Amino acid sequence: MYARVAFFEDHDPVQIDELVRRLDERSRRHAELLPESRAFLALVDREAGKSIGITFFETQEAIEDSEAALAQFPQTYPDSLKGRRVALEVYEVGVADRPGAIAP
Repeated sequence: MYARVAFFEDHDPVQIDELVRRLDERSRRHAELLPESRAFLALVDREAGKSIGITFFETQEAIEDSEAALAQFPQTYPDSLKGRRVALEVYEVGVADRPGAIAP
């Protein structure tokens, strides 16, 4: 299992709730929009206007195959909402302890 981790800054802190709403709405359609993905996790720092999007895939090839679709997601968001991607990294998942326990 691999995790594609995208780091964002410069979100308008006032709009974090809207960002979370849109990410949640989109993630409910991942099976349709991003069939290679296995799960998605979004972390937000409301005060600093930062977020981290973590999308899980079975293989690195699945990540590569999904890049075009992933790049399209924030295009419909206003700049103040989508922020600015400052880094993109891929990690192999070493441990996933009770992943079902992290759902809000």
